[in-house]
Amino acid sequence: MAGNAGRLRLKWAFGLQNTDTSYTQPTAAGDRCSSPAPTDIYSLDAGTTVWTFKTEEFVRGSVSSAAVNQRLLAFFGDVGANIMRSMHRELIWKVHVEDHPLAQITGAVTFYGERLYVPLREPNPPRHSVESIRAVRQLMSQLSASIIEGS
Repeated sequence: MAGNAGRLRLKWAFGLQNTDTSYTQPTAAGDRCSSPAPTDIYSLDAGTTVWTFKTEEFVRGSVSSAAVNQRLLAFFGDVGANIMRSMHRELIWKVHVEDHPLAQITGAVTFYGERLYVPLREPNPPRHSVESIRAVRQLMSQLSASIIEGS
């Protein structure tokens, strides 16, 4: 495999619009690439913008994805933990995980084993933690119903 590296060629590139800063890396899920800019999330297909989503605040971690009930969902953090239908640019759930105005999400919000993990920096007392939000079966079934109805 390493012998092929010299033959790799750039197939496409994407420039973030109206910014010179990005706090995160792009991530791939299915045929799409999610690229967060400070207050936008871009969904790309071979370098072409499929959609953009305006966030409330800076996105400080990569967008992560998981299939829930056969639907691809995207998870990200701005001032709260967010879940959206990644193929449709539709925010379906948001929760603020910390009430302190100086608290910040510091990495990728990740869904695993019926839990949503949110890396968080809390100012009082200053510490870093990972909040585990129990994604209760009722919530997941509500999400499933709304995702299936909205398909």
